[in-house]
Amino acid sequence: MVAGYPCCSISGQNNQQKSFTDKESSTGSGFHATKKYVSNNKSLEWILLENVQGMFYKRSKFGNECPMDVQTAWMKKQGFECAFSLLINSSEYGLPQSRARAYVLYIRVGSMKHFT
Repeated sequence: MVAGYPCCSISGQNNQQKSFTDKESSTGSGFHATKKYVSNNKSLEWILLENVQGMFYKRSKFGNECPMDVQTAWMKKQGFECAFSLLINSSEYGLPQSRARAYVLYIRVGSMKHFT
């Protein structure tokens, strides 16, 4: 699975950020929709997610919530391990934007043998 969900609630460009887990926000609803899809598709072996670099920031306004930590903890409960997480400046790959993007690959435990 390759996916991304709205970044509005965690974007540094937004002065009215919301909690990553807030189902009423565009980011929170996107995260919850991703969770629902993953929960309903037990055959998934890997998941590549993309979002803004704000995924890696602890946000004191929301009790030091770090979206990456929240997402990874949930994925771990579903049987996935984080294989890698990194920031890539998309402009270095020909895309017309210069903001860093967060990419995270989760692989289902037991499926790792398929990737070696």
